Amino acid sequence: HLASWAETQGVESVEACDRDLVGLFVEHTFNVTTRQGRRLSRSRISVRLTVIRQFFAFVVRQGWILVNPAQDVVLPRKVRHAIVGAVLTVREVDKLLNKPDVRTPHGVRDRAILEVLYATAIRRSEFLALRVGDIDLETEQVTVRRGKGGAGRVVPIHREACRWVAKYLATVRPMWTSVRAGDALFLSERCRPLSANQLLTLVHTYARKARLTKRTTVHALRHACATHLVEGGADLRAVQELLGHASISTTQRYTHVSGAHLR
Repeated sequence: HLASWAETQGVESVEACDRDLVGLFVEHTFNVTTRQGRRLSRSRISVRLTVIRQFFAFVVRQGWILVNPAQDVVLPRKVRHAIVGAVLTVREVDKLLNKPDVRTPHGVRDRAILEVLYATAIRRSEFLALRVGDIDLETEQVTVRRGKGGAGRVVPIHREACRWVAKYLATVRPMWTSVRAGDALFLSERCRPLSANQLLTLVHTYARKARLTKRTTVHALRHACATHLVEGGADLRAVQELLGHASISTTQRYTHVSGAHLR
């Protein structure tokens, strides 16, 4: 993109690129439009400008030019996604958890699933990767083996969730287990590990039955758990460990929710 644009400015060599030219290119990048007539997103602009900075740093290291003309290029600030208005309340989560008909095998399994999602705040991929041996009902702990970035962790799970998991393991899973199921913790009635689509449909179905107006997904339960912990006075570092965030800055979004709660 830089090379093509620079030619329109009469510049055809790296050596001829100076700070003024790069500054004009940055301005051009913010104003360029796609075929649909839309401006580039902040993320796409960041990618382009990051590449430009890295390219000129490489050029300087190679000794082709002495001064980096892109050293003053500033990337656009990331937009923090607000979660305040979308977080499920404790009452809404209670309504959701109580919707499965626990008189049926499906209801017992689904109640256990919802309890685990809310109690542990694990991601969808982490949940689907759970094995029978990953939940220790005696110590009330869950081992997350496939965390984001390949990092594992151990998180606590409360007694009520353990109770429903124990009931599912004792009464439902033995009916649906098979060679194809392996040691996956949660299974479908077809004796196979639960899929991502099945999990998403399950959560949506009970959210509809509970008449929740907020967007309710697996991630929404993760947000709800973290928010309710912070509102209850949990240490932010502890919440960071629970969520598996690499940086505390990612977890700090929940302090804004807690501030609203405090007001």
